[in-house]
Amino acid sequence: MERRGVPDIGDASPIEPLLTSVDSAGREWYGAALFRVGRGRIVLLADATPLSNGGAGGSSLAVLAVRAALAYTVEDDTVFFDEFHQGITGDRTRARVLADFFLASPGGRTLFHVVVVCFLFLACKGIRFGSPNPAVAPADRERRSPLEHVSALGDLYRKAGASGTAALLLLAPLAAQLRRPPPRDPDEADRLISEMEARGGKHPALDRVRDGLNTEPAELTMVAAGVDEQIARRHTK
Repeated sequence: MERRGVPDIGDASPIEPLLTSVDSAGREWYGAALFRVGRGRIVLLADATPLSNGGAGGSSLAVLAVRAALAYTVEDDTVFFDEFHQGITGDRTRARVLADFFLASPGGRTLFHVVVVCFLFLACKGIRFGSPNPAVAPADRERRSPLEHVSALGDLYRKAGASGTAALLLLAPLAAQLRRPPPRDPDEADRLISEMEARGGKHPALDRVRDGLNTEPAELTMVAAGVDEQIARRHTK
C-alpha cells in the first residue's frame, strides 16, 4: 500500500554504480551508487566525510555529488543541503544559535568566560573608555581663572565685612615656605613678610603684598598677585 505523496520503496530500481574501486584481491567496492525511487533519485556515498567543510576541496566524491545534483535537477529546482548534524535547522533564531554556541559548546563556553573575566578586570581597574562627556564644559560652567577666583572670593569677603581675614588666608602659601602657620592678624603678617625679606632680600612682590594688606579695605587682588609672584620667584631660583 502506497501513502499519498510517498513512493513505495518496492518501486526502487536496482543500484547503479557511479564510482567504484578494485582492491588487491580483485573485489569491487562502491564509492558511490544511485538508485531510483518513483520519480526521484537517491545517491549513496560510501563516506560522508568528503562532503564536510574540511574535505570538500580535495575529494572526487564531493565533485561527483555536486555533478549529480546538477544533472538530476532542472534549472528551476532548489537544492537543499541538510546540515542537521551541525545543529543548524530552519526554525532556530540567531539569538538561539549564539546562545547555544556560548553555553553548549566547549569553545563557546571558553570564549564566554574569557570575555567575562576581561570585563571584570577592566571594571575593577576602573579603566575609562573615552573622554568624559561632555569633554568641554558648557560656557556657563567653565573653570574660573585664579584671578577670577580670588576676585569672586574677595567680593564675598567684602560683602561679609571680612576683607582682612581673606587677605591673611592668602598668605598661607608664604607661611608654608617658612614652615610657619598662617598669620592670624596684621602684625603676624608683617613679621612674616619681614622674615621673608631677611632671608631672600627685598622684592617688589613682597612690597605688593604689604601694600595690599595696608589698604583699607585690604586689596585682595594685589595681595594674591604678589603672593603668586613671590612663589614663582622662589621656584625659579
